[in-house]
Amino acid sequence: MTGKWAFARSLGCACLLALSGCGSSSEPSVAVTGGGNVPGLILQPGTASIAGTLDQGTDQRSYIGIVPASPSAGAPLLVMLHPLATSNVDMANLTRVGRLAASDGAIVVLPQGENETWHDDPSTTGPDDVAFISAVIDLISQQYQTDPSRVYVMGFSQGGFMTERLACDLSGRIAAAAAVGSLLRDTVAAACNPSRQIPLAFINGTADPVNSYNGQPMIGTESAPASAAFWAQKEGCSTTLPTVTFLPVTVLDGTFITLTDYLPCPSGIAVDFYTVNGGGHTWPGSPFPTNLGTTTQNLDATLQLWKFFQQPS
Repeated sequence: MTGKWAFARSLGCACLLALSGCGSSSEPSVAVTGGGNVPGLILQPGTASIAGTLDQGTDQRSYIGIVPASPSAGAPLLVMLHPLATSNVDMANLTRVGRLAASDGAIVVLPQGENETWHDDPSTTGPDDVAFISAVIDLISQQYQTDPSRVYVMGFSQGGFMTERLACDLSGRIAAAAAVGSLLRDTVAAACNPSRQIPLAFINGTADPVNSYNGQPMIGTESAPASAAFWAQKEGCSTTLPTVTFLPVTVLDGTFITLTDYLPCPSGIAVDFYTVNGGGHTWPGSPFPTNLGTTTQNLDATLQLWKFFQQPS
């Protein structure tokens, strides 16, 4: 899935709609800004699309988003990061993340990597994607008056690698993060010095043909279990005797899932590691076909990770 779209600049855009508050919420309503049709984006009922650009040096960077048709102030903000060689529209459709805007009032923003890639390796030169994503959070937070204590990040594949870098470099702004189909880079581990500990979750397939579950030492990535254990230790959790739980098999698609919990952890911290046995380089629960292995239907990654983010601290 690839695609390129031109986005209209939304900075300073006038409000398009005067909207009332959502349901019985006591939070004041805010207006949808930067609204408009985003080609190819599949929207859920009760949601609207937004799109805009930001200047970064001489470059103009873009983002899209999905928001409730009647957004409320104080909503959580979710940042979604796409894989290599795909677009933010692809990521939104693959994960069906608009469901969270429809059901929970979340403000979802999907930045676009320059040339459909992220500068996730701190040992190399490239666009300052940490600063770009931080600027997108600033802009959307201001426009939609989101809750600064509920900023979350999910990423898939290279977007997951970028998520892990953000867990190091932007932990002061992020309440929790999750990476799917990615591994820990040795260069990220060496440079990682987060300003605080945050909850983290990881999902990896044992039959992933892109980012091998067993790691890729030749390119400097750890195995999926070693990656999760690194983060558990970084977040102050015990890695001595993790708890392993087998999740129910509800669909006979050749996969089953185990959840590894690293306990105990500091108050408000958790590190969850989902192993999709027989799963490929896929987003669990997605209905879209892929040639990169089996997509398990025994877990809906979008909903499960969102539930993880909402757990009480």
